[in-house]
Amino acid sequence: MRRPRVQFGLPAGAVNRLMTLLVGRLGLPIAGIWMLHTADASGREHVVPVIPVTHRGREYLVAPRGMTRWVRQLTDTGHGALTRGRRTRPVTATAVHGRDRVPVLATYVSRNHRRNGEFFDIDVPFTRDELARIAPRHPVVRIDRAP
Repeated sequence: MRRPRVQFGLPAGAVNRLMTLLVGRLGLPIAGIWMLHTADASGREHVVPVIPVTHRGREYLVAPRGMTRWVRQLTDTGHGALTRGRRTRPVTATAVHGRDRVPVLATYVSRNHRRNGEFFDIDVPFTRDELARIAPRHPVVRIDRAP
């Protein structure tokens, strides 16, 4: 089975490792990317690059590749952390369901279609109906600062 590919024909894992170095360790502010830290049931930490998006004053994470490991871990535990260099933001997480995903997806896709557009089965400009059609395939998680 072929690994999923992303921009420039690089495997997703290679891009994730590069982002971990540039954003996570060096703290470079690359186009809104943060590193999301989650843990699995055994307590092993996993780190992936994410792009938080703000919609109506709330912050969300969208999973362009669908129900990935980070989505399952974040929604199962209800918490994680966003980091960029030495800055860490502990967050709580709440899954967004149904049609409530549509306006958040609209914001995410319109801002990130050049970077992640290939993962969404729609063209820009798009309609609300098209977003409603793809919404079940792209989990959305609301994140709030942890107390």
